[in-house]
Amino acid sequence: MSKSLMKIIALALLIVGVGVASAEASPSITEISKYLVISMGDDADNGRAFQMSNSEIGADRKVLSTPSDQGFPTNGSFPNLFDVFEERSTGGSNPRWDTNADPNVVSVSGEGLVSPIESIDWSGEVALTSNGGRADLSNSLVFAETGIQGVVSNPLQGSSNSKYLNVGETSPGEASALALNNGATGNNNFSSLLSELGNWKSFIQGLSADKTITNLNAYQNNEANNGFIQGTSGNGLITTFGSSDDTNGDGIVIIDINPNDEFGDFNLTNLDWAIIVNDDVLPIFRLREGSNMIMNNVSILVNNGCCGDIRAIFYSGYEGDSGDTVFNGGSNVILNGIGLWDLNAVGEGGGDVKTNININNAQGCAQFISQKVNFQNNRWNRCNDDGTVANFLQFHESGWVDGGVELSWRLSEISPAFQFSLQRQMENGHFVTLDDAVLHENGMEFIFRDLTAEAGQEYIYRVVLDSETGPNVLFETMVTTLVGKFALHPNWPNPFNPSTKLAFELATPARVRLNIFDTAGRLVSTLLDEQRGAGRHELVWNGQNDAGQPVASGVYLYRFEAGDVVQTKRMMMLK
Repeated sequence: MSKSLMKIIALALLIVGVGVASAEASPSITEISKYLVISMGDDADNGRAFQMSNSEIGADRKVLSTPSDQGFPTNGSFPNLFDVFEERSTGGSNPRWDTNADPNVVSVSGEGLVSPIESIDWSGEVALTSNGGRADLSNSLVFAETGIQGVVSNPLQGSSNSKYLNVGETSPGEASALALNNGATGNNNFSSLLSELGNWKSFIQGLSADKTITNLNAYQNNEANNGFIQGTSGNGLITTFGSSDDTNGDGIVIIDINPNDEFGDFNLTNLDWAIIVNDDVLPIFRLREGSNMIMNNVSILVNNGCCGDIRAIFYSGYEGDSGDTVFNGGSNVILNGIGLWDLNAVGEGGGDVKTNININNAQGCAQFISQKVNFQNNRWNRCNDDGTVANFLQFHESGWVDGGVELSWRLSEISPAFQFSLQRQMENGHFVTLDDAVLHENGMEFIFRDLTAEAGQEYIYRVVLDSETGPNVLFETMVTTLVGKFALHPNWPNPFNPSTKLAFELATPARVRLNIFDTAGRLVSTLLDEQRGAGRHELVWNGQNDAGQPVASGVYLYRFEAGDVVQTKRMMMLK
């Protein structure tokens, strides 16, 4: 897959993950979506705008990785989080995460799997937006298309024992030293990016709160138990957000933290927290009354949802004091699908406000925005859609076919030595490999059949790719078998241009209506209004209205009616 196409896909996924959630109300994220780190500070006031030591951005092999894992630069001392997440610091013999079964996933009671699995995706772009902002790196790796981008002619103050890997490179042995015009570029203009950040600050601060957090008890000493986040006291924390929490219907749920200065800083300790997002809403947690967010021995995992790499935002922009470490990952932190946005002084370039982000001994997929960002012993990238190896996976589908479950997918490229396995989630939440599953291959297209599945059930599957770099979850999907179920599937691709496929299942023959609406509720196109038989059906929308005219870019709703079942989903036309 070409570099430009990968970049378009990454941008499109974020637009769906954030832009769709709030439809036309939210500002653009076209520029914001390009970066893992955005630092707005001036070295003269804040010190180095971006500092990184013993760290890696843009790639990861395992979430709970060790310095012995393949691919570390010479003398790198990356984090080892096994000790923290294998044993419960509150006592007891059961592990927090079931690292013996799979060190990259956590089961969430009632929700299935939350999977912060990452892969090499070259998402390590850094923007230094001040004309005095520079970076200082040591013992570090940058996997990226461009890498460190600054306003000054050379944004690198130092790059000791640091290497740059461009798209397609997978080993630091192939990389050359990080330097100007080799992983670092100067003379960049970030006016559009700063405008977007300013618009988001005004937008977020203008929203009314839907919920509040006024007590810290649930966020301290509340770890997963025996590989599960159970959502009970002392056994991990589960918070769920959906359309019922969205009081004004804008697709965004605002949660104010410490709104009346009840407890000072938002101090998270010994915590495993699963944030479950339903109905494509976007939770935004706003730090109030000058609160900072402090994390020690903490994992915060957002369920993969349907799409997008940022599924929840933690925001600071109200009463931040000069010099505050607004987001402080003190030690042993795992984040998945999180944006840490400190917009206290957008575009100020240092000056009076000197807030910063400091993260130590941490891993995962997230986004970091502040005046200054400092990583020590870190491994970060942007999250992939559905926790997949997104660069190589072109599409995947699943459904009930001829008395069994069929999962199919196509890849754009594959490692020289590879093997697939099919896993199904059991009642205890663990995944078991289905040794009897039959794999059919046709070039770069693959199909797994599970003939042990029973009709009228729901199953969660994972297709795992084993290669020379180790196992990766290619995709995870839920399948509802045919009997007794009417179901509308997510359209594919999404975003799309110029056409997208829509599929639905009918348990029994029924009259089906499938209509396309714009976000104002106006009918755009009637795709189907007729009797259909039981089984799986597919339609293609060519992005035109009923008059045969192409529609504009934007968000559209597709509404499925069959019998007593009415379902509506969102999609995006992106030109």
